[in-house]
Amino acid sequence: MPGRSLSKRFTSSLSCQNMILLICCFLLLAILLCFPGTALPLIRESILIWYQSLLPTLFPAMILSNIILYIFLNIKKYRFRIPFLSSVYHLDSYGCLVLLLGFLCGFPIGAYLCAKLVKEHRLSHWQGQYLLGFCNNLSPVFLVSIYCQLFPALPKIPVLLLFYGCPLIYGIILSQWSIRSHSKKESPTTSITLSQIPGDQSGRSITEMIDYGITDALSSIVRLAGYIIFFRLLLLPLRLLDLDQTYSLILGNLIEITSGIQTYSQIAGTSNPYGILFHTLPFMTFGGICCIGQTICMIRDSGLSILIYVRDKILQSILLIVILQLSLLFLG
Repeated sequence: MPGRSLSKRFTSSLSCQNMILLICCFLLLAILLCFPGTALPLIRESILIWYQSLLPTLFPAMILSNIILYIFLNIKKYRFRIPFLSSVYHLDSYGCLVLLLGFLCGFPIGAYLCAKLVKEHRLSHWQGQYLLGFCNNLSPVFLVSIYCQLFPALPKIPVLLLFYGCPLIYGIILSQWSIRSHSKKESPTTSITLSQIPGDQSGRSITEMIDYGITDALSSIVRLAGYIIFFRLLLLPLRLLDLDQTYSLILGNLIEITSGIQTYSQIAGTSNPYGILFHTLPFMTFGGICCIGQTICMIRDSGLSILIYVRDKILQSILLIVILQLSLLFLG
């Protein structure tokens, strides 16, 4: 039959990933059309989360980190290093810059800077992959202004030390068996002339650097809005199915972390600090599927591996659980 052979050719031309994505899109579209009363509030929530939480926190950080980055790229012989970071994490000048800006500005600045500097040959590939594994975390502004506001029983400084101490410890552990082996194959001090660097920033005026910083940040923050809306749409089947609260919380945190911790604060309460930390911080360290999708967006065409990044985030989540268990054991 001609129709059957056409169907076979169509399905054979689709990869498994494309087929899954196609089915998900048709399913979500059917839910949007059949259950608008459930879907539209979720979409409004997604836009509000982006507008009220991410836009005022991440967008300024993106602009400032871009301008700082362009200033350093404008220095032809940038050789500034922070001795402690260079020796402990085996980083060169730009590696120290990525580590500082990644932790100060938060996700997805770490992934953005790693990919950008690798593509411009300012960072070696192994340094970019290594830094991506532990420098792409939720921002301190997110923890203080959103997470700690949802859970006022949590002390801010211990939460910050715990959340960012875990990736810093993981980076030290990773450097002992990964960085040295890669550095033998690829030297971080390889001499690269300015003519070999695509998109060289040297010689740009202050107004040009500000303009490029704003333009790049605007493009990134708008894409993040699209990712949040798409991945929060995956929560639609959970809202339609009457799942147990535990499964709903786990799946919600795995898909999109902001809605997950908000749901946890509403269902489980905010009075038990250890319970809050155990049920939220490991998911926040992992970041959720939404953060992984945004990271894929940021590192596209850089050659950095998303699978290694996911492995690193899972191991950091396990390390955080171990630290929490040990603290509960010794501190009671």
